Amino acid sequence: MKKLIDDLDKIPDFLTDGIRGVLLLKRNKDGQEGNVQRKGIKRISRCTDEWKDIVRELQLLKETSHKEHRIYASLNIRDMTKAIQEFKRRQLENDFGNLYELQNFYWDIKNRFFSCLMVLSL
Repeated sequence: MKKLIDDLDKIPDFLTDGIRGVLLLKRNKDGQEGNVQRKGIKRISRCTDEWKDIVRELQLLKETSHKEHRIYASLNIRDMTKAIQEFKRRQLENDFGNLYELQNFYWDIKNRFFSCLMVLSL
């Protein structure tokens, strides 16, 4: 059975255009240990062409070095302005929290922003 993702040109633009998160990750039930979201490869696309390029890049990784991983993409367009605001809120909350978490937040900054982006859609 052929998957829709095998022919990217057949995917309608309303599923690929706009700001979207695309991930390559291995699920816990497929043998991944620890935080699946933190260990995945994440990309952000701004338009259909970028989305297709990112999916092709992740497909190549999946075929070569990440065979047990799966590609996931956000269904709805993400709201970058809201994601930035949420990131700043979390950053301030973290900066005035305990000192241990202060450094962890900044060591993992890409994952923190991606998380903010994926929580908020238009």
